[in-house]
Amino acid sequence: MQREYGRSPRVTRGLRRRSTAGGYQLTAERIIDAATNLLERRGPEGLSARKLGMALGADPTAIYRYFTGMDDIVLAVADRLLGRAIAGFVPDSDWRLALRDLACRVHRVYVAHPHVAQVAFCRVTRRPNELAFVETVLRILREAGFTTDEAVLRYRALADTMLSFAGQDAGAEVLPAEVLEGDDSAWRAAYSEVSSDTHPYIKEARGLLAEQMPISSFVTALDFLLAGFGNPRNN
Repeated sequence: MQREYGRSPRVTRGLRRRSTAGGYQLTAERIIDAATNLLERRGPEGLSARKLGMALGADPTAIYRYFTGMDDIVLAVADRLLGRAIAGFVPDSDWRLALRDLACRVHRVYVAHPHVAQVAFCRVTRRPNELAFVETVLRILREAGFTTDEAVLRYRALADTMLSFAGQDAGAEVLPAEVLEGDDSAWRAAYSEVSSDTHPYIKEARGLLAEQMPISSFVTALDFLLAGFGNPRNN
């Protein structure tokens, strides 16, 4: 049994795999599959031990042979999502392009799986894929010539920006269509009606606001951030 799912060697050593009502063997990977599917179909409120047990055709208590609790499962699901994002990543020789590509990969995968992203973007999984992501970013920055202190500061800024936008943009994906349309149309309607006497700069920018505000500014913000990283002092 792999240790990354939170159980100690004492607990997991020697466990035999249990068969479910469907006839297949219960494993940690099957539990993560089922939890991911529940999140994708029903959102965070659809994930519980009871519902997970039903989806697996197993007694809900069986999952605790592989995970310490439901939160442990959420962390495993989150780490898998991050793993999808970084799979196959090969860093560009230009450190800014490498970080841009990596951050865009994570953002793109999170927005494509918004219900999972909602429970994943603000968590620390402390699992292999997260460790690989952190190691990769730090390696890119250190090999570019930044000091350890500088690399950690830039890692945090990159990760916080990437995950904040991923959470926000994923949240927009799961809004009811009428709510999202109402928010978008507000930039065309309500903001165009303001008076130039009280809000002259909004009035001046109303066309650009209506055009740009409904669209994610993640890439723009990311480019500003990376430009602000500056260059290593020894380069």
